[in-house]
Amino acid sequence: MIACITVVGKRNELLYLQTFLPPTDPNGSYYDPLRFHFLAHSALDAFDERSAGKSSRPPTSSASFTGANTANDMFLGHLCPIEEFRVYGYQTSTHLKLIAILTENEPVRENDLKNVLQGLHTLYVSYLQSPFSPLSGKITSARFAKGVERQVSVYNQSTSNSSSSSGGGGIGSGLAALSSSRLLASTSSTGTSSFPRFPT
Repeated sequence: MIACITVVGKRNELLYLQTFLPPTDPNGSYYDPLRFHFLAHSALDAFDERSAGKSSRPPTSSASFTGANTANDMFLGHLCPIEEFRVYGYQTSTHLKLIAILTENEPVRENDLKNVLQGLHTLYVSYLQSPFSPLSGKITSARFAKGVERQVSVYNQSTSNSSSSSGGGGIGSGLAALSSSRLLASTSSTGTSSFPRFPT
């Protein structure tokens, strides 16, 4: 399950961090937000190595015509394991980094996780389109935080459902894909006027 979502700017400055685990569990594990700040910072080296490896690849024919990165180019996949967590990364063409820190309790469905990070990218673009949103500094929008919680909740609930069922993927995977696609469809469009505005 997703334990933490972090947004890091192009200068490696922390813009947003939200955790989804209690401070401690019955086994005494330490889940303080400051710990996840350290984990995200520790993953930046692996993040940069992975993104540099992708940028050194020859461009595909579709990318050469469009000049834009696709979701597959932006999703960097598994970056590294740190302690009992696994770190996954997503980097936009403007070098904004979206980092998902997952526990090792359940298997990771990378396609669904990619949809979550792509949805968070859409939320961030929508956040920046508000005239009341600062172009730099930490993200303090309550609406952005609710959007992150909604995306993560869909993924975590579907992960719990699939792990408890004998089939593994089945209904839980389908629910995650359906919910992610609905959220992306409701927040993305070719026209910029369809994005929701974020209040201060």
